[in-house]
Amino acid sequence: MDGPRIPDQLVLAAAFRAAVFLVAVFAATAFLVRLALSPLDDLQRVAERVSRGEQYVRATKSAIADPRIERLGTTLNQLLDAVQADHLHMHQSIRRSLAVREAERATVAHQLREATAQQLSALSFQLSAADRGFGTAGGLRALRESREIAARTIDDVRRRADSVYP
Repeated sequence: MDGPRIPDQLVLAAAFRAAVFLVAVFAATAFLVRLALSPLDDLQRVAERVSRGEQYVRATKSAIADPRIERLGTTLNQLLDAVQADHLHMHQSIRRSLAVREAERATVAHQLREATAQQLSALSFQLSAADRGFGTAGGLRALRESREIAARTIDDVRRRADSVYP
C-alpha cells in the first residue's frame, strides 16, 4: 500500500457531490441556452403568424438577445413595414384607378345620352320633314340629311363605346 486508504463513504460522498454538481451545471447550461435562444423562438412565432395573414405582428426587442439576433429581428420588422407600406400603396392606387375609371364611364354615359339624344332628335325632325315632303325635292333632301345624321350618330356611339371598352 502506498498511502492511507480513503474510506469508501468519503469516496461515495465525493462522487455524489460531483454528480450533483454536474447535474446542476447541466441544468444551468440548458437554462442559459434556452434563454439565449428564446429570441429566435419569438422570430419564428412572428414569421408563422405573418404566414397565416396577420399583417400587423412585429418582432419584439429582447434585453437578452445577441446583437446579431436583434439585428435579424429589426430587419424582419423593417421588411414587414415595407410590405405593409407597399400593400397600402397598392390599395390606394387601385382605389384611384377605379375612381378615374368610374369618372370616365360617367362622362361617356353622359356624352352618349346627350349627344345621341340630340342627334336622334334631329333625325326625327328630318324624317318628319321627309314624310311631309314625300316625293318632292325637299323631301329627298330631308332623307339624305337623315341618312347623314344616322351615320354620324352610329359613328359617334361606336367611338364613345370604344373609349369605354376598346
